[in-house]
Amino acid sequence: QIACRVLGSRGYLCQKCWLPLEDCMCARIVQYPLWPRMRFWLYMHPKDFLRQNNTGKLLWQVFGTEAATLCLFGIVEQEEIMWDAF
Repeated sequence: QIACRVLGSRGYLCQKCWLPLEDCMCARIVQYPLWPRMRFWLYMHPKDFLRQNNTGKLLWQVFGTEAATLCLFGIVEQEEIMWDAF
């Protein structure tokens, strides 16, 4: 399901903000660094991945990919990494 969303979005959705290319807001976002060693975990349902109204992606854009880690519900390997980190 996730692979189909990613492949189907190419050429239509921005790969950073997940909005249609003509509505892309990436150039308007101002990045702010977090305090050192502070991290967010995005625990996301696969149906929300690449949805245009998914606001979790804003964490990546504002704070950077090193500050937010994505964990998709139902992917055991990712969930184990997240729970071990907690």
